[in-house]
Amino acid sequence: MRPCPRRASIVVGHSGPSVRTEMTLLQYAATRERLRVSTDGQSREFDEHEVRLGPLALQRTASGWSVRDVGETPMLYLDGCRVVQLPLFRGRPIAVHVGAPDGQLVELEVLEPMASVTETVFRSEDFVDEWIEPEPERASAYVPPAAYVAPARVFETYVPPQPEAVAELELELELEPEPLAHLEPAQEMSASDSVLVQISAPAAPEICTNTQAGRDAPSVGEKGNNTESAADTPAPAPTRPPTPARTPGPTAVPAVRRTSVPAVVTPEPGALIVDRVSVTTGNGHRLLDNISFALAPGSLTAVIGPSGSGKSTLLRALTGEAPATTGRVVWDGHDLDSERDRVRFRIGVVPQDDLLHRQLTVEQGLRYAAALRLPPDTTHSEREARVDEVLDQLGLTSQRRQRIGSQLSGGQRKRVSIATELITAPSLLFLDEPTSGLDPGFDRSVMEQLRGLSREERIVVVVTHSVLGLEACDNVVVLARGGSVCYVGPPEGVLDHFGCAAYPELFDLLESGTVPPRPSTASVPRPSLRPPGTLSVPPRQSPPMQLATLVRRCLAVTLADRLTLAMLVLMPLLLAALSRVVPGEGGLSLVAARAAGATRMNLGQEAGQRLTLLLVAATLMGAAMAIRELVKERAVVRREYAVGLSPGAYVLAKALVLGALCFGQGLLVTWLALAGLPGLDADGVRGHGLWEIALVTGLLTVASAFLGLLASALVQSVEQAMPALVALVMGQLVLSSALVQVAGRPVLEQIAWLAPARWAHAANAVSVHLERAKNGVPGAVPDPLAAYTTGQWDRDLMVLVAIATVLLLLTLRAVRRSLRA
Repeated sequence: MRPCPRRASIVVGHSGPSVRTEMTLLQYAATRERLRVSTDGQSREFDEHEVRLGPLALQRTASGWSVRDVGETPMLYLDGCRVVQLPLFRGRPIAVHVGAPDGQLVELEVLEPMASVTETVFRSEDFVDEWIEPEPERASAYVPPAAYVAPARVFETYVPPQPEAVAELELELELEPEPLAHLEPAQEMSASDSVLVQISAPAAPEICTNTQAGRDAPSVGEKGNNTESAADTPAPAPTRPPTPARTPGPTAVPAVRRTSVPAVVTPEPGALIVDRVSVTTGNGHRLLDNISFALAPGSLTAVIGPSGSGKSTLLRALTGEAPATTGRVVWDGHDLDSERDRVRFRIGVVPQDDLLHRQLTVEQGLRYAAALRLPPDTTHSEREARVDEVLDQLGLTSQRRQRIGSQLSGGQRKRVSIATELITAPSLLFLDEPTSGLDPGFDRSVMEQLRGLSREERIVVVVTHSVLGLEACDNVVVLARGGSVCYVGPPEGVLDHFGCAAYPELFDLLESGTVPPRPSTASVPRPSLRPPGTLSVPPRQSPPMQLATLVRRCLAVTLADRLTLAMLVLMPLLLAALSRVVPGEGGLSLVAARAAGATRMNLGQEAGQRLTLLLVAATLMGAAMAIRELVKERAVVRREYAVGLSPGAYVLAKALVLGALCFGQGLLVTWLALAGLPGLDADGVRGHGLWEIALVTGLLTVASAFLGLLASALVQSVEQAMPALVALVMGQLVLSSALVQVAGRPVLEQIAWLAPARWAHAANAVSVHLERAKNGVPGAVPDPLAAYTTGQWDRDLMVLVAIATVLLLLTLRAVRRSLRA
């Protein structure tokens, strides 16, 4: 049963006239938290929903007690900073000033509920008017600094503007292509087309014969009918003089007797048909000009030509990386452009630069590739058997435990690149300059290996500038300047067709642009398409399974990289050693600094310098660890994305590995920098001592790593990453308010909210109670983000984590855009 309360009046000092307000004092407080208010040696305890003390309102809600400034002018100050509302916590008394930063001192303390009911009798007029005396002279003498304009409500919950969040869920849509127009069937060849050779002829080229009729015949396969007769064509081109007899020289390629697989003339299952493909740039420059040819399964084809003839452009059109402007590429009745999302799993691409993690061993690289690319129902033993099979197929068994980057030759690395693509046994294999940078003796061996790979009913296409080893190919496609095809056929017919004695002479002819016309045997019938969606898509690994594999691979690559490992271990040691040059023995304790002789003007100087060095260490370590991670693997990830890699799993794996390593760096550098020095006064705002500083420093290191990942996703090369690193570290240092005051400066203060270092430094300043050192310092501007309250410390940490999350989402968005470009 609650007793009847008495009513009393209390006068609280402030700069205006005395205000007498009514309040209620409970005589019994048995179950609810009580608030003790002390001033001038007197204390009173209250237990009521709201108590008014002049311009102050003491309120008790379900979340606890709080004090609020309800005066018309600023009346409530904490450590020299004007506050609007202040939460109060049990066991953590605070001291505030009323009327001015150095006005009347009032101590507030939340007490435990009383175990028993005790009656306390108050005389309303005996003590109330004498309890809190007004101090009009002190209050009126205070003039706030001109540079500081107190905000209207400092302690209101504020959420700084955040960048637009990116949905983390990746929606994967399978868009069925629109029904294609009816395709006319291939026309039958007439008698006038007698120059066309039959497929059964083992050594016949597709578009060329060595007869004069073949040279004088017009080109077919142009726009219009599928085939044309000689009577329907324009006048034949001038004939070249008869080819002189020649003896094979050092550069001549001898004919090899073998069972040739000629280029197909009619579509057959598994054939690759390039149907009138042209590629034109935005300014009208034509890179490929109406190219048509067909390749049978189980064939090896080399594409040669001078620089600027469109070899790389043709390769990108074949792989679907850069679809043709006009025309189409069809494999087994499926359009590679409209059904790209289905066909891409059947294509293997080996670019000129090796797309490998050079820190791994050969076996490790292939195992991770198998875990990412093979269907999810593949067992561990089946993956291991597939890796062993590919290693044996390419002669890499003895090098399986050697490191790719440092222990393999150029030719062996190229074979590892081919082995990576062969893991999934693709039906189409495209290689760009596979012999580039290798000794001439390796050219023939590489071509022979590729010929063996094509015998598995696989179409292998090689873009090369080397003519050594062409005799191992079934077909050779010769491109001229302007992106036009001037020959498709067996390698032994190339020189005869152009009337050249050696390949250097052929390339001189191609450079000049005076090449003979394409013969009529180049007819390629229009391909027939299968119904859309009939090509089955192999099941992919789920994102969680990919995440587990990518985390293991990322950790293995990071720990195997000597530079990264050195940065991981040495940077905390070096930066912690630099922090030891700060003069003084006060550490982070303001009490110890004052005992060591620090004055009011430089009371927080030593603690501030140590916090600044920790901030520099965290931002530098995090950004340096991550700034190269994405840009250096961009080509590798783009290739893996083409065969089913989830961008979300990739970015999250990087974040987990780098985040864990960087957080450990933050903890280590904090311990090394502050060990043996005085700690926080009153063990910090949360009572956890140096762990508060270590936690904030670790989180700042992680946030800086995520910022580095975002920069790595945006830059175009590793060379651009280093200037970006300097800009990130310097920008965070300036916006953190550690060196340059940002509080109270419009625009700059709002921009600083976007920097993780701003919130981390504010949280550390709260733990150290650094704002207390500004009391009595002329011109010192209070920082509302560093107010000494547990609530403010919590808000600083939550905003820091929120910024790190937004940075990670922005990184994911940037990675997706770069992969889909």
